Amino acid sequence: MTPPRSCHLAFRLEPQIAPCLCWAALGSALAAHYGLEDAPGQRDLVIRIFGRFDPKPAPAEAVLQALGLLKTRIDRPLTTEEIRAEITAGRVIAAEIALGFGGAHLVAISGIAADDRVQVDDPRSGRSLMPLAELVADPGGWWSWRRSFLTGPPG
Repeated sequence: MTPPRSCHLAFRLEPQIAPCLCWAALGSALAAHYGLEDAPGQRDLVIRIFGRFDPKPAPAEAVLQALGLLKTRIDRPLTTEEIRAEITAGRVIAAEIALGFGGAHLVAISGIAADDRVQVDDPRSGRSLMPLAELVADPGGWWSWRRSFLTGPPG
């Protein structure tokens, strides 16, 4: 059996422009990644969703659907094999993280290393490489990965 190889996508995520706009940063970056002709910036995406610039939370599923990028919603973390299959196919994964104090945060998974650490793009703190188990459930209890959104180009 061939050992797994590292696989990382050329995915570019800009920092979120305001608190609570992780969804806008991720939606904007995914639209650009998949080559949408009218890929909105974060501010334009907020206006598209709310009708005006109002920096507040929005449901990730609704945002990804509005952009035509949502392929499947899965109400659990993905396995190493599922992550590797999506990344190998050139698709970024959106992960909804439940926060221990309430609320949620949206991050992207854009790579996986040969040792199964995942490349996480966080619109608040940037890119990091972490063990999958740590992304699934923070040892300190601050977060847990509760929902996965498989993305892809429209159509």
